[in-house]
Amino acid sequence: MSEQKHTQFAMQALGFADLFNIKIGDQKVKGHRVEMSAPDGPSTGGGKQSVQHVKLIAEDGSGAVIVAGSANQMEKSAEVRTYEYLADLHAKRFKGARIPLDKPAYNLLVARMKTFFAEQNLAVTMLDAPRPVGGQQVVHPAEPGAPSKGTMIGIFLAVAVIIAAAVFFVLRSKHG
Repeated sequence: MSEQKHTQFAMQALGFADLFNIKIGDQKVKGHRVEMSAPDGPSTGGGKQSVQHVKLIAEDGSGAVIVAGSANQMEKSAEVRTYEYLADLHAKRFKGARIPLDKPAYNLLVARMKTFFAEQNLAVTMLDAPRPVGGQQVVHPAEPGAPSKGTMIGIFLAVAVIIAAAVFFVLRSKHG
C-alpha cells in the first residue's frame, strides 16, 4: 500500500489544523466542540483550496454544524464571525429560531481565536451581522427569561395608570 504524498500546502494546512485543535479545540460552547477542518485530500490545488473552516459541532451528534470562522494561510488572513452574525444567520436559516450557543462562552472563544490567528501572523477580520437596509429592522429572538416587548409595554401602561390615578386622587382631595 503506497502512502499518500501530501503537497507542501496540504501538509502546512494539516499541521495548522492540528495546532488549532490542540490549542483552541479544548473549549466547549454550550454542548458544541470546536474544530478546524483539515484538507480532505493530499492537495490543496497549489494553495487555491487552502481555506480552513472553524466549526462548532454538536457533541450529541444532532443539529447543524455552525461555522464560526475560517483561516487562509496562503493569504495570511482569518475571518471570525461575531455572535450576532451567527445569530442572524441561524435565525434566517431556521425560521427565526434562536441559536443554541451561550453568548459569553462564544465571546471567550472568539477572543481565543483572534489571539491564536494573530500569533500565526494572520490578519483577523471580524464579520458582524449585516445592518438593516431601507429601514428594515432585523429582529432577533429574545434572550430566554427576558420579558417580551408586549410585556414591557403592558408594565409601562400599568405604571402610567397607577401614577395617573394617584395624581387624580391627590388633586381631588386638595380641592374637595
